Amino acid sequence: MMNLSKDILKNFDFDKILDQLSSACVCEVSREKMMELHPYTNPEAMNQRLQTVQQLFDFITFDGSLDLSGLSDLREIFQKIAIPGSVLSLYQVILLFNFLLLCEKTKRLQKATRIDEKYPLLTVFFNDIESYTSLIKKIKLICSPEGFILDSASPRLRDIRRRLNHLQAEVRTTIEKCLHNRDIAPFLQDATYTIRRGRYVIPIKSEFRGRIDGIVADYSSSGSSVFIEPKPILYLNNELEVLTIQEKDEIDTILLKLANDLRPYLSQLESSFQAMLELDILHAQSQLARKWRAHIPRVGEKDLIIKEGRHPLLGEKAVPFSLQISSDKKTMVISGPNAGGKTVLLKSLALIVYLAHCGIPVPVNPGSSLPFYHHLFVDIGDHQDIEQNLSTFTYRLSAFQESLTQLSSESLYLIDEIGAGTDPNEGSALAIGMIDFLGQQGATCIATTHYPLIKSYVSQHPAMISASMEFNPILFQPTYRLLVDEIGESYGIKIAENIGIPQPVIKIALQQLQKEWIDLNELIISNRKKNQELNIQLLEWQEKVKDATNRQREVVQLQEQLESQKKILIKDFQEKLTQYLKKTRDDISQLIGQLRKEKTLDESVYQELKERVDPKFYLTQELTWSPSEETIKDSPQAVFQAGEKVMVDIFQQEGEIISIDDLKNEATVVVNGRKCVLSINHLQKKSKEEEFSSSLQRSYSFQPSLNNVRNQIEIRMMKAEDAREKLDKYFDQVLLAGFKTVYIIHGKGEGILRKVTHEFLQDNPAVESYRNGLPEEGGLGVTVVILKD
Repeated sequence: MMNLSKDILKNFDFDKILDQLSSACVCEVSREKMMELHPYTNPEAMNQRLQTVQQLFDFITFDGSLDLSGLSDLREIFQKIAIPGSVLSLYQVILLFNFLLLCEKTKRLQKATRIDEKYPLLTVFFNDIESYTSLIKKIKLICSPEGFILDSASPRLRDIRRRLNHLQAEVRTTIEKCLHNRDIAPFLQDATYTIRRGRYVIPIKSEFRGRIDGIVADYSSSGSSVFIEPKPILYLNNELEVLTIQEKDEIDTILLKLANDLRPYLSQLESSFQAMLELDILHAQSQLARKWRAHIPRVGEKDLIIKEGRHPLLGEKAVPFSLQISSDKKTMVISGPNAGGKTVLLKSLALIVYLAHCGIPVPVNPGSSLPFYHHLFVDIGDHQDIEQNLSTFTYRLSAFQESLTQLSSESLYLIDEIGAGTDPNEGSALAIGMIDFLGQQGATCIATTHYPLIKSYVSQHPAMISASMEFNPILFQPTYRLLVDEIGESYGIKIAENIGIPQPVIKIALQQLQKEWIDLNELIISNRKKNQELNIQLLEWQEKVKDATNRQREVVQLQEQLESQKKILIKDFQEKLTQYLKKTRDDISQLIGQLRKEKTLDESVYQELKERVDPKFYLTQELTWSPSEETIKDSPQAVFQAGEKVMVDIFQQEGEIISIDDLKNEATVVVNGRKCVLSINHLQKKSKEEEFSSSLQRSYSFQPSLNNVRNQIEIRMMKAEDAREKLDKYFDQVLLAGFKTVYIIHGKGEGILRKVTHEFLQDNPAVESYRNGLPEEGGLGVTVVILKD
């Protein structure tokens, strides 16, 4: 089993891949499931998952986007529905309502794009999603999309609210009279009423609170005002409070009934939710595969073949590598300089293998193949176990020994700096023993090393492959390219000398090396330098040949274009000449007829003129052009259809056919947004490459998520300039969200923000009207805005 600990996965950056995958998910539950991603246990399931991700990738590429906005965590909602007597909150009802709408939209998408026919592996997920039209209608009668319980939710609620509205109007009339009462007006702090603790009150200056007949309901924060409930509205306020309680109780009853109505659908809802989560995960995986330019390798092959493999986190900076491990040579040892890319290559390979076994397309080119590995051992990075008092060397050996319990011919071992951490001679000998043992057991092993003894052993072993990371001896820089069947030098002393280590240090270091090793090292470096120079020359000649080929191709294309334009000009000239001659012939015919009628034209002259105005006389002249048999043979008449993308030769641009008139051999084509009627002879079929390129370059527009946009905004305590900027951004959002009424909460204070708000609204073309809020809406601290349809 390919079970790796979190520490090992972190060593080759799989945790960062998981972060990218989870962040691409819409729903929090999908993100949690993504973090539990694990490899498949058999090649059939692994391959099916890879093909499923590929089909969703193709669906998004060729048939449109998959918009899963509105998918929220519904687990708590389902738990409540399952328990009789539980009441859903209004917020939970809105979340569930958005989910039902998403299900409805997804089912329409399934039908419109014929997913069942074109993408069979996706069908199972779409089929698990139900259509909930009846539930959507039921919830629409209960609450609005903005989250308000509607009067239509129940007859009793409608009656309670009707009474509430009538009573509130009576309260406002009564309290307005109190404000204009001569006995009260002198003591008012502000000539308006407000609502405190759910009751209508008037603000009285604190020193006059005993002068008003009523009950003190509240005090201002400064203590300068006291809010008194005048005696004339005490009874009315009490009635309002009773009706408000009745309204709340009725809403609870409505929501309880809704939960009961939803309970029979619970199993279907949970099944639809799980299918949506799987689509969310698949969508995230396909989006990352698109970003990586990933492909699906062949699964279950005997050979490990990587073509242009790349580290998925490096993006455009990644240097591709290619390698092949056959069934008769399953051990590869990679050498080369420090910081030459050996560790990055091992990490890239570990990610490619592990991601593919998790069912995710990987950053490789077509033609790559992977055996199905039951066991993956990855030893990359520095390891220490302080608690067990183990050194890095001891820890690595312990991990290797423990892995042998799962060793088989279907194991893959990736070991960085094998044998390092102890005496080089002993480490080299131990590493040779390890790779030899793994090879005898049939396991695949790819390791890196700097030790000459290991490199020498592998180079002479017929069942092992030597490889190195390329180093440019001219520029003295690594190229990060993998070279197979080559031994790489570490360049340790050379690198030290190049970065400025004092010459005495370099001299003593060279004296410690055996002469034979120094000579061998210099010979390898010299050969590598010569190979590098030859490669540069080869590349230069290849560029020259390529440039000459391109120039020749351009000349041929130019000749073809000139010939095509020549034919078009001749044909157009023929058509215009024919029309001109026809008109001239008709005019002359009329003149001849008139002359003959007047008997001023004898018979012989008449016959001669008649022959000359015959259209056959002109159409057989040299100016007449018709395609040769060879041209007709080489250019068969293409068949076009409406909706097809074509090239228009006279414009040298792409167009789309709207309609075709077969009788006239004409087509109506849209080119650059303009319609024109053209002869079908001016249209050319697009090549397959052009069609594929065009399809990949489609752009997809996504409606910004408006789920968090509310019908109110607060700008209290803000500076005027910041408030205007916030209002400007907010109005862009509410216009898209489709609100009719919005509330701007600016507070009372000194009225500065209220003035800023009104100045902003006064010139806003989207505003139909605005007013100060009613007391129950917040009074002078709120501005109510009515937006245009």
